[in-house]
Amino acid sequence: MNKFMILAASAALVLAACGDAPAPSETEAPAAAATETVTPAVKALVDGNYTIAADASEVVWIGRKVTGEHRGNISIASGSFRVTEGAISGGTITMDMASMTNTDLDAETGAKLLGHLHSDDFFSTANFPTATFEINSFTPSEIGGTVKGMLTIKGITQPQSFEVTANNTEGSMDIRGMMKVDRTAFDIKYGSGSFFENLGDKAIDDTFELGFFIKANS
Repeated sequence: MNKFMILAASAALVLAACGDAPAPSETEAPAAAATETVTPAVKALVDGNYTIAADASEVVWIGRKVTGEHRGNISIASGSFRVTEGAISGGTITMDMASMTNTDLDAETGAKLLGHLHSDDFFSTANFPTATFEINSFTPSEIGGTVKGMLTIKGITQPQSFEVTANNTEGSMDIRGMMKVDRTAFDIKYGSGSFFENLGDKAIDDTFELGFFIKANS
């Protein structure tokens, strides 16, 4: 017991012995009971085949570099998936890479950035207008689950996994998740410190992110 606690206890005993200890206030509110926050269990997804509503869905891209970051959107061209025994059991999402936009720069600067991203230095969208993610498995968790599958960019396919939330809402389903992608695995090496030296503030992170905001209908 520290010195402060010993002195406080001694003072309380002296006051009690002298009959001078104040009576508890009748209006004093009792201490609030501790509450425990419980995460509600995620309901099993409804079995069936779902088609992605492209006009109500989107993919957000985020790329970072030494001096900051840029972001924008990518349209979903098409997609569907199936749910079996309460879990996503397969499906494909096709992204229209030629639709890539920028949302953080002015029109002129953004157009220059997009021109570079569409070029062979990055996504070569004239030769590879789409990218796809094929879902192979889904492991449920308390908030949704882990999706595993194969991502294809520039004709190169690599395994990928990411966490998602998935909820049914009256015959439809909302899926959200953020995928981290190593661009160098898809032969996108421009400005990468892993392959080039002395880049200084021109260096671009090897990892970029794809945020999926999907609505699908059964």
